[in-house]
Amino acid sequence: MSLNGIDMLVIFTWGTLVTFELSWVCDALIGKFVMGKHPSPEGASAQGPSTERGE
Repeated sequence: MSLNGIDMLVIFTWGTLVTFELSWVCDALIGKFVMGKHPSPEGASAQGPSTERGE
């Protein structure tokens, strides 16, 4: 069995769609289970609260 151009295009397109879908699912799972259920507020820094004492 040999693959022609249409077969290769279909395989490439299918693989690309599956890759993006898995990426989206993994991002959603990581965001839910690792980062917590709630996104950080707009004004909050990504590194947590400030440790400066303001002296």
